[in-house]
Amino acid sequence: QLVDVATADPKELRTFNASVDSFLARPTNERRESLKRELKGWISNHREVQRLAAGNPALSTLLEHSGRMSELAASALPFVEGKPSSQKPDPAEAKRAVKRSQSPSGYCELGVVPALARLMGL
Repeated sequence: QLVDVATADPKELRTFNASVDSFLARPTNERRESLKRELKGWISNHREVQRLAAGNPALSTLLEHSGRMSELAASALPFVEGKPSSQKPDPAEAKRAVKRSQSPSGYCELGVVPALARLMGL
């Protein structure tokens, strides 16, 4: 189970939340680039998780979480990049992605969901 290796209040989550709050308060290029690297890392990480989880049912919960993180990261990225509204996800679809990601899976929740929702103005 994923819950067996999850940390209840990881330092990385607190750091990410602080990064999002700092970016939203004052979106400097340095903060923008840092968040873009993080989001792109989650997107590319999912491809590796898919490869590792192929044919391994024990990793199904990890695969689900990774997919949710990747989907949310891809939705939040255009907001961080400062793309025009026409290149951002439909607000209704972004809300649905957030809602899907708020559902616990394998007794674990994605702690980054509220911060990603804030990045998307939700």
